[in-house]
Amino acid sequence: MNRGYTTSFKSVLVFFELLKKVNQKDLQYIKQLYVQSAERFEDCIDFLLSINLVNLNSGYIEPTPPLNKFLLKRLDENKAKEFLINKLLTKRSIDLWEYLEKFSFSHDKYIFEPQISENLKFSSLRNLLIELEFIFYNPNEKNYEITEKYIPLFVDVIQEHAISPEKLKKIIEEQDKIGKCAELEIMNYEKSRLSNRQDLLLAIEHKSLKDTSVGYDIKSFTLSDGLEVTDRFIEVKAISKSRKKFYMTRNEVNTSKKYGLEYYLYLLPVVGRTEFDLANLMIIQNPYDNIFNNNEWEIECEQFIIKKEVDE
Repeated sequence: MNRGYTTSFKSVLVFFELLKKVNQKDLQYIKQLYVQSAERFEDCIDFLLSINLVNLNSGYIEPTPPLNKFLLKRLDENKAKEFLINKLLTKRSIDLWEYLEKFSFSHDKYIFEPQISENLKFSSLRNLLIELEFIFYNPNEKNYEITEKYIPLFVDVIQEHAISPEKLKKIIEEQDKIGKCAELEIMNYEKSRLSNRQDLLLAIEHKSLKDTSVGYDIKSFTLSDGLEVTDRFIEVKAISKSRKKFYMTRNEVNTSKKYGLEYYLYLLPVVGRTEFDLANLMIIQNPYDNIFNNNEWEIECEQFIIKKEVDE
């Protein structure tokens, strides 16, 4: 049994409802209200403390800024599940990673067929992940699977953790597959956007299929109000629905600087292996200025090129 995961989604939801409605955040007062609708108050508190959603200070419960921001919205069960999953996966708990690393890629799925001892060891965590709909049990195959809509998030997050070269290779292959599907989705989107210009439709190019060195994926066009046509160089990034995180190569950054206003970044949320949320497509024109020179975006350098001149 995993310490820190012996709570339930229902209990957390009750707790969220109380924090949203009650101004008095006294711990004992919240507990009195909580036990009328849910069980294991201390376990619920421990879980929320472990993923940095609340703090305890002199007998009072203090929601952290991410939770305060979330509670400003209407409390929706599906949104709450996504919120908790995102917090869990970014927590980097040893127990959580030990469990997730047991899932392996097989026939377009991430599966785990546990031994009895493993089932017992991870029972609390497993049950919580099932309740959050991050994993499910397949009775026909007698294994657990990552839910399809969360595969992109799983792939994105687990790549940041220490994993074997073999598993990393499979994850990269899966990311490439999702990326190509996203590019095809944007190709269709661009054809729809320019559907009244047959001459331009025929000129839209999926460049990355032939040349990955150009620094963008698709060459399309922009129509101004005066019907002036300019080039549109599009870089497509498939992103998790729950967080806007993506990678850009040095070549892509340099190309975005080169083309300026003609370079567009399309951030396409993934909701399944080959399904995308076009309604929430985020289009950023001139990302070199609007991302790299914008404090709203956090930029991290994850690789360094290190050189040393060798005397001959």
